[in-house]
Amino acid sequence: MNTWLAAFLLVSEGAGALLSGLPAPGSPRESLVVEGFVCDTQHAREICRLQPASGLGIGDLPALLAVLVYDGGRLARVSLAVDEARHAELERAIAQRLGAGEEHTELLRAGMGGIFPNRIVVWQRDGEVLLLEQYFERVTRSAITLMSAREFDRFAAERDAQRVRGIRDL
Repeated sequence: MNTWLAAFLLVSEGAGALLSGLPAPGSPRESLVVEGFVCDTQHAREICRLQPASGLGIGDLPALLAVLVYDGGRLARVSLAVDEARHAELERAIAQRLGAGEEHTELLRAGMGGIFPNRIVVWQRDGEVLLLEQYFERVTRSAITLMSAREFDRFAAERDAQRVRGIRDL
């Protein structure tokens, strides 16, 4: 893990729990020692999920879900989902430590056909990307995701491919 992210995690009160017990991006699959993860293979990638993600969180925000994505036996992406009602609070806390991020918006379609904006903020430093998105897999969850710049490019391309007429299904 690079210095800028480590400093954020260690300096933020209680935020060190973000990756406590979880491997850092680039780590081999064997380094995942947290019990309770359920893993399966999707599109040649192994995706491991922990729900509920008890003991994990960001500051005083408990994680609702942890998702680890492995590619070629190495950790490509770590996501922690938190209560969407605290998205703005989390964004402010990160911005206080890392400065303003790059803001983006994408349109999402919920299960019943409603279309709404998904607010995304990206911080890039030293070849790593920290991404905060307002809606992660459902409207009740926000997420913070840590990945390499290369993985971020792949992630963004996958998202672009999922959009139909500029809208991505949630």
